[in-house]
Amino acid sequence: MRDGVVPTRSVRTLGDFLDEWLELQRDRLRPTTWHSYGHAVTCIKSGLGRSKLQALAPLQLEHFYAELLASGGRTGKPLSPKTVRNTHTVLRKALADAERLGLVGRNPAAAAKPPSDVRVDLDAALDWAGKCAAACEGPVELRPMQVE
Repeated sequence: MRDGVVPTRSVRTLGDFLDEWLELQRDRLRPTTWHSYGHAVTCIKSGLGRSKLQALAPLQLEHFYAELLASGGRTGKPLSPKTVRNTHTVLRKALADAERLGLVGRNPAAAAKPPSDVRVDLDAALDWAGKCAAACEGPVELRPMQVE
């Protein structure tokens, strides 16, 4: 519901909406950006395209992002967190337009949390910690740290 107006019930799928939305973006975006959006839309449609536009939920999107991180690439290889975040950004923009147009009551992608870009090069971190320890006076105990 936006501004007290409930969207009319629709059986439109996310895939159908994204196709129409992407075409409307063609004149608003640079060709390279539009092409990147096209890749993201293809990825989204492969996992969520048959979902009803009005039935999407933030938790459903977070599960989709987790699937992309695990095996979302063309050959079933994991996608990087950055690629999944880019996909989330395109979906969030498309659903913001759907909300603005009164096609959905709220934007579920606005509430969904995309993956963070936490990359830890453990060897480099341990090397750096060792150098810091060598520069310190006295004994220093290095223990593995859990990253959440």
